[in-house]
Formats: sequence, C-alpha cells, structure tokens
Amino acid sequence: LNDEGRLVINPKEAEIVKRIYREYLNGKSMGEIKKGLEIDRIKTVTGKEKWQESIIKGVLSNEKYCGDVILQKTVTVDYLTHKRKRNEGESPKYLIKNNHEPIISKEEFNSVQKIMTDRAAKFGNIPEERYKYKNRYAFSGKIICGNCGAVFKRRTWNSKSPNKQIVWQCGTYIKEGKNACAMKAIDDLTLKAVFIRTFNRFYKDKERFLSSFIKNVEKGLESEKDEKFQVEKEIKNLTEKIKELIRIQIQGKISADEYENRYKKLKNRLDALKRIHLNNLEEKQNSQELKIRMAEIKNYLNNHDRLLTDFDDEIFKALVERIRVIGPTHIVFELRNGIALEEKFIKRRGKNGLV
Repeated sequence: LNDEGRLVINPKEAEIVKRIYREYLNGKSMGEIKKGLEIDRIKTVTGKEKWQESIIKGVLSNEKYCGDVILQKTVTVDYLTHKRKRNEGESPKYLIKNNHEPIISKEEFNSVQKIMTDRAAKFGNIPEERYKYKNRYAFSGKIICGNCGAVFKRRTWNSKSPNKQIVWQCGTYIKEGKNACAMKAIDDLTLKAVFIRTFNRFYKDKERFLSSFIKNVEKGLESEKDEKFQVEKEIKNLTEKIKELIRIQIQGKISADEYENRYKKLKNRLDALKRIHLNNLEEKQNSQELKIRMAEIKNYLNNHDRLLTDFDDEIFKALVERIRVIGPTHIVFELRNGIALEEKFIKRRGKNGLV
C-alpha cells in the first residue's frame, strides 16, 4: 500500500511472483518451484527461508497479481468478534477488474488456473466437488458449537431400527468424547421446526428488524468515515515530517544518530497508521457487503408471500449464514445480513419436535 492506501508493486517481490508463474507454466510442480526458491535462497514475503507448497499455491491463485480484486473472499463468522472464515459458497463474491497495476497478464493467470484445475482433476481433488459433497444437506457446515466452536456433523442413530433418528452432533464430541466437549446432539426435525417458527416470526415483523439493522450499519459507516479521514490526515502529516527530516539530514543539520532515531519513530508510527487504514478499508468493505446482503434479503422476503408450514431448503440457504448452538434447547440463527435471531424451546416427541 502507498500513502493513499492503494496497492502498488514491490519490484523485488514482483520478480519472485513472475518466476513462480513462469516456472509453473513451463511445467514445474509446486514442489519443484518450492525447492528451486530454497536452493536460490530466496525468502518468503515474511522473511522465512523455507517455503510451503501452500504459499506457492496461494501466489498462483491470487487474482491480485493480474490486476483484479475479488471482494468477500471471507465471510464473518461472528459479528461481535468480527471473526472471519473463507467463503466457500455461503455468500456471493464480487470481482473488480483492472483495479490496479498487474504483475502478470490475465492470459498467464487464466492459463495457470486451467493447469491447476486439470492437475486437480487428475488426482480427484477438485474443490467444487468437495464443496458439493460437504454441503449435501441444508445444515451442512452451518451449525457451530457454542461451547467449543467446532462444526456439527450429521449422524444417524439406530439406523437399522424403526426408531431411526437423524441428529447433528458437535465434531469435537464425536472425535474426542464428552470430556473434550459436553455439548449434546440436536435433532434434525427439531432444527427444522425451530427454523420454521423463527422464519415466521421474522417474516411477520420484517420491516422493524430490517430498518433497525440498516440504521446500525449506516451509523457504523459514518463512524468509519470520520476515523478514515483522521487517519489519512495523520498519514499525510507524518509523510511530510519524514520528508522534512530527510531534507535537514542531507543539509547536515542533525547527526546521523539523531536522524536514525527520529526516522525510526516516525516510520514505525506511519507503518502502524497504514495498517489501521487498511483495516478501516476492510471494515468499510464489510459494512458495504452487509448493506448488499440486506438488500438481497429484503428483496427475497418481499417476493415471498406466505408463512412457512414445511421446512424449505432454499429459503434456509438464502437467509441463514450459520446456526450457533448454545445448548440442546437454545440456538441462535445468524442471518446473512448480520441479524441474530435467538430461539429457546422445549423439545417433545412428534413431527414438529418442539413446543
């Protein structure tokens, strides 16, 4: 990032990126590229001498090197802590073409993506197929344990019995037992019944829910705008101070030690502010994404003209980001626009699974 927060090319790092793309296009594997970089003692961007194949893959998959940017590569897991995870299809992604100066051509980038896909297919390792398998059911990958944070897995109890029951159970409990996580399983029918009730409650009062949330998002955007202005102002001020310091050092008005000390302090503060500025840009992007999601959900609800009587996979997937399980009778539906809908219930036997 430059002083204005824009992406600019680092010539030294750009040469490494070009080398990685060139060698991959020439038929080398990621492992061979890794070994070559280590033999030539070329360090990673973080200064490490050892390269990982995952780093090579990340470089080869990063659209920023051909001048484009994909927004919403990650999604927010928890809107209170702002914890995020990789977006594996839960939310739409947005491509901005020709956002900045490229290091490699789009032809090279597209060729690399095709080679990677072909090689993955050869070894049966296509991400889309893994995602398709992982998300066979509406709840797959969306239920999070409120106790340990693990993802719930679908299980069938008494599979050969007339009393067969489909449940969702904490992944930690399954792997390590109740001593690692004591969260109890939750019945599939119960989850569906709770969602129907939650959707109908939300649908009846959708205007109040949505208008309140929109106000909070817009308030956050205004606050971010003020902070962004102050940070940019201080970045500009520090940049001028560094220029002035360099000028008086060239004129011999300060000693080398004093220059080094003052320059270090100013540079450290400037770097810290640039990180804050970058974080502010990401927060602004997150807020704008929420507004987009809000509009999508509002449009979806306006086109839906009835209350639910049966569970609908498509409606659930369109609205719900994840389900956080606090306990066997206490869950929170976190919608794709950031709204959290809490539900407490009493389980009972029967079709609906709750009262």
